[in-house]
Amino acid sequence: GTTPPDASDPSTTDYKQTDIGKEFNPANYAHHAIFAIGKNQPGPSLNSTNWEGTHRISTGTWERTGSGGQIITGTVNDVEYVGLSNNFVPPYKANSIITCSDCHDNSTLNSARGPHGSARKWLLKALDTNIKFYKGEGTLYSYSSAWPAVDLNNLCLNCHREDVYGRSGVEPAAGPNNLSRWPHSNARGSCITESNKYDINCMNCHGGDASLAQTPASGNPLGGIHGTNQGKGPNGATYIGNRFLNGACWNGHTTGTTGAKGSCWTKGATDQVNDCTQHPGGVAYDAVNTYNY
Repeated sequence: GTTPPDASDPSTTDYKQTDIGKEFNPANYAHHAIFAIGKNQPGPSLNSTNWEGTHRISTGTWERTGSGGQIITGTVNDVEYVGLSNNFVPPYKANSIITCSDCHDNSTLNSARGPHGSARKWLLKALDTNIKFYKGEGTLYSYSSAWPAVDLNNLCLNCHREDVYGRSGVEPAAGPNNLSRWPHSNARGSCITESNKYDINCMNCHGGDASLAQTPASGNPLGGIHGTNQGKGPNGATYIGNRFLNGACWNGHTTGTTGAKGSCWTKGATDQVNDCTQHPGGVAYDAVNTYNY
């Protein structure tokens, strides 16, 4: 037939399966790096003061949980981590190619390898609280099982450094935040808590709604975190497909610069993925960009 089947949430028929091939297309404005490295590849000189400063990835042993539940380790030499790669949790880098099982797996450790079944929606992994790596001048940085339970949903932080981007209700400190193009420690309070149906605070602003990109428009919000080719939203001057700015809460976005603050527009009502109606008239960010790109 022509109607896609329902996705894995049995409580609703609103979520339909999507065309994964289109979502991961490397020609999109943004895509997770299944078939090609990601689009966001700024030159190392654009933010070298921070990327090569005291919060860079440094030489040392990293640890994380393997797919069978065992602890796996490796060694980083900081000369391998140049530019934007310093924003990633080892062994990932800005030019890494990933696989589906980097984000999807069983919810029970020590089970059959590969995503066969899960108590978690969409077979998503949980936050890996066994992550450890070295940064700066040899400082060990560790994730924690003592973090609030809501953080366990945030698998984004398995690849993207928590100390750079923050987590639920916790802004990154001054210093690590400047490794990012925009300092996430200057987010408004409601923007760093979960205001979406995924219960992942990153998806307020990134990858949470694909519906604006579909032709014909189906209203299906899923799949936007795989990749997106979305243009301008109902508001704003910037293509929201760039840098996965197709957030669950957003109707539009205008990118800022190092000399001018950007702006975002939230949706005017809740929907399948959005719980935020704070700024349908638009609001300026609280900070300018760290670097232009």
